[in-house]
Amino acid sequence: KLLKAWILHAARTEKFRPVVCGLLAEVTPHLAEATVRDQTLARAVEVASGGSLQGGVSLLESYLADNPTDILVHRLAQFELFWSGESRWMRDIAERAAPAWSEDTTDYAQFLAVRAFSNEEAGDYEMAERCGRGAVERVPESAWGAHAVAHTLVMQGRAEEGAAFLEPLSNNWGRSNQIAHHCWWHLCLFLLERGDYDRILHLLDT
Repeated sequence: KLLKAWILHAARTEKFRPVVCGLLAEVTPHLAEATVRDQTLARAVEVASGGSLQGGVSLLESYLADNPTDILVHRLAQFELFWSGESRWMRDIAERAAPAWSEDTTDYAQFLAVRAFSNEEAGDYEMAERCGRGAVERVPESAWGAHAVAHTLVMQGRAEEGAAFLEPLSNNWGRSNQIAHHCWWHLCLFLLERGDYDRILHLLDT
């Protein structure tokens, strides 16, 4: 129910706020005996959905200081900060957590994708590309890793490389959510840049 509340909050529409409030009302009686993680997620989404995205993130950030390898909380914090335009804060959270992660840590590739996008938005394209490619190398299905690299390449005007990078990966996005459509869009932007209009229409049709 907490995760559903976060997902509906992330839709950024006031019509879901009553549902979010209802979900919080349902879980509140159980929070006293809940984990610190669940207590944090509940309080943070309550604050964020109430109008203070930064306040909600501050609670998530405090939790991550003690639990730097919680990939779900990293992802939720990144979403909030992206929509707030807080790119440096987003990057700082990921970089502070980075020393706690290694090849042996569960979800390491997913964290690399988070770290990649955070750095890209903050303007560190070298780190962003390295982490994004690292995510895809470890988990080829990582549409978020591919997405971060796509952002990096478009910001540097590297359209040919962007098309060459994304198109071979596109077969891996079948189980992804809406980010897969967004990655296809990025691929088509690269193709548009080089005037490959027929290829774009073919991809749309097929």
